[in-house]
Amino acid sequence: MRQILLKAITGLEYGSLTYLLVLLFFGGGIVIRSQDIVAILVMSAAIGILGLLFNIDRLSYLLALVLHLLGTMVLVSLTEYWTDAFHGNLANYRFWLLFFSCYVVVWIVIKTKQVLQIEKINTALSKRNR
Repeated sequence: MRQILLKAITGLEYGSLTYLLVLLFFGGGIVIRSQDIVAILVMSAAIGILGLLFNIDRLSYLLALVLHLLGTMVLVSLTEYWTDAFHGNLANYRFWLLFFSCYVVVWIVIKTKQVLQIEKINTALSKRNR
């Protein structure tokens, strides 16, 4: 249960920041409703929980990534379909171009954060073993 909560919080962090940045750069004139914010928060938490796929040892990293990407696409599609939270058109290639761009940027940020954490741990271990 703790892992689910932590993944949901991580999803909220990345999802909220991504949504705000997309609005900043591409959302000129869009009025954001309270229901949009709630929908984005719920969707972001669910995407974060999907991150548990990466903890399943039987799945290769590539398979977990593909499943996470597909699950994220489904969650984004359902959120847009049910709430129009993105004020976009799912049939528009620009919507999906922006989606994939955001996904790649978030993935790069997460991988960079992981590398930095590993380096920090390795440095601490090497100091401890001296």
